[in-house]
Amino acid sequence: MLDGWAGRTAQAGMAVVLAAMVVPTAPARAAAVVVMTPTTIRAALAAVRPGDTLRMEGLFTSAILFRNRDFGGVRVDASAAIITAGLRLSRVHNLSFTGGEWRPGGSTGTGDAIRVEDSSHISFADATMTGRGTRLGNGARIIRSSFVTVRDNLFDGLRNSLILGTTTDSLVTANRYENGGEDGMKIIDSQRMIVSHNSCTGFAPLAGYHPDCIQLWSAPNKPLQSDIYILNNYAFGAQQGLASFDPWQLSGARLTFAGNYVATSSPHSITCLGCIHSRFEDNMLISLPQAPHRAMMKVTGAGTGNVFANNDFHDLRGQFGATLPQRTLSGLIPSIAFAVGSSWEERNHALHEEVAGMATVDDLSGVVPEPASWTMLMLGFGVVGSRLRRQRGRRRVAA
Repeated sequence: MLDGWAGRTAQAGMAVVLAAMVVPTAPARAAAVVVMTPTTIRAALAAVRPGDTLRMEGLFTSAILFRNRDFGGVRVDASAAIITAGLRLSRVHNLSFTGGEWRPGGSTGTGDAIRVEDSSHISFADATMTGRGTRLGNGARIIRSSFVTVRDNLFDGLRNSLILGTTTDSLVTANRYENGGEDGMKIIDSQRMIVSHNSCTGFAPLAGYHPDCIQLWSAPNKPLQSDIYILNNYAFGAQQGLASFDPWQLSGARLTFAGNYVATSSPHSITCLGCIHSRFEDNMLISLPQAPHRAMMKVTGAGTGNVFANNDFHDLRGQFGATLPQRTLSGLIPSIAFAVGSSWEERNHALHEEVAGMATVDDLSGVVPEPASWTMLMLGFGVVGSRLRRQRGRRRVAA
């Protein structure tokens, strides 16, 4: 212990040192809300900074382009906006969109409502993407991108609802694909992805097409698609279910189909041509009463590490008075869980354990010329399906 002059000198020296350690800093900039209207697009983009909210307001009738920018976590609130000529993101990072009504671009509406290229940590949530009555345009097309989240959106009356090409580490969950003419989802040349709790209903094939709820392709001369989890999705109506068709040699490696409910009039309930080291478990495949063929699981490449367990088949052809089986969900946890999707979004693939879009009377219009008794049964199934209990007791970790 120091006392007297020496002690006072030491204390004064320490005070100088402590004062030197305290560096005055400018107050942190508060997050701002920047409003973007159809006439202020450039000014709003120039003003917005990381952490801000960019609020879109009004009817946007010209194409919107964001490019060559890291937004640092900007959130775009488009809930008060209608975008009729499309949005394009090119080399954009760390940007999230919520809400909005998005329509395909192009003079005839045959383009994409949203197109994302060479970007990362992008998300779209709680939006409506709708066609122009012709079902010739596409919803969202995402290519050469990574860590993308697409969740809780309605895609209605489009040719293809969602296309992902050469995209990695992404999450697609709780979207509704309705009244489509070609496919609900296309996944092409992609890796490490979770596709969960999406629904496909009300599809009516365009001439020359056979709609799939979810279709996967490996691209020629590229690595096989791998580590893609197709979990707890729901497909109902005049369409094919979940299919990995391939124009090359093999469809994919380490693909997982689990807990999916496929009640369609097509024989391709789950098809995986040339899949290796893949899993097929706890899926329910149902032939609807009007189906010309029996629902089936067609997997080639058997004997090369594929695993099959607890898949359930129901043949209701001609049985218009039958009751559809109750839906259950898989609790499988992917090995890539909580590691894919935008870092600015919730990454929980099981956040929505009940899929929206269970069958209702409206889903059957123009698809099934069945008796009224079958329609009433389907209405009851929709009510029951919306109240299915959670299935947390069956969690398993994927290999």
